[in-house]
Amino acid sequence: MDRQRDTARVPVNVLRQQVADAAGVSASLVEIEDVDVDENVLSVSFSVPDGDAPMVEVLVEHPDGRTDSTVVELQGPTGLKVYGEQIRIEYAGRDSETDDILVTVDQRRGDDWVTLLGCGQMWAVETERDGEPVRVTCHAETPHGVGEEKGTE
Repeated sequence: MDRQRDTARVPVNVLRQQVADAAGVSASLVEIEDVDVDENVLSVSFSVPDGDAPMVEVLVEHPDGRTDSTVVELQGPTGLKVYGEQIRIEYAGRDSETDDILVTVDQRRGDDWVTLLGCGQMWAVETERDGEPVRVTCHAETPHGVGEEKGTE
């Protein structure tokens, strides 16, 4: 049987996410370098940046005025509990002007993850307190000068 050859273009984002899931890293850290067919599977060569994983400090402003902070390493998607709600925070890149780390944030709703609007550096988690809807504001700050003591020369 004769075969007709053709080429199809497939968006790389889906493949990048599958490689990231297999490697246990954030998809935004994966750079696809080569794709080859190896019998019945795709063989994907990829790289991730050398060095330490990006880190952010997540600040949570509770409705009662209290503020908590947690340092999060963004090597892969990281789960956090915010005011009783499960969220997943993941590295999304850097702001080209400020070099601040940007993140994407998903909230667990039933069996699904729903991306929260306002992601990048600030977002809000919707939850309930005593049966009333509550909005918990969060933001990610990029630590600058980690390891440097303030006020030293």
